[in-house]
Amino acid sequence: MTTWRLLPDDGERDPRRNLAREEAMARHVAADPAAATPVLRLWRNDRAVVIGRFQLGAAEVDLAAAAALGAPVLRRFTGGGTVWHDPGNLNVSVVVRPADALLAGDPALRRL
Repeated sequence: MTTWRLLPDDGERDPRRNLAREEAMARHVAADPAAATPVLRLWRNDRAVVIGRFQLGAAEVDLAAAAALGAPVLRRFTGGGTVWHDPGNLNVSVVVRPADALLAGDPALRRL
């Protein structure tokens, strides 16, 4: 059985800080062979529009509407689509090393 590290919502709502934490967590697990424990983090943001690594903000977002709502347009370090964030959305980050037994049994899971 795999033991997971749970990082529950700590009340931080700054989207820049939360996205930086998500990236730091993933880079730490990827870089440190000793960080073998999978991590599950639950978190929420204040208003923001989060775009994927390869997206163009001007093509994906009505920038004037985002500004009128006081919602910064931010880029996450991973791919994926554009997502509206606010305190009503629960974000879930899952960080697992590619060599983890959880993924070894089903290589298709590595694409998640």
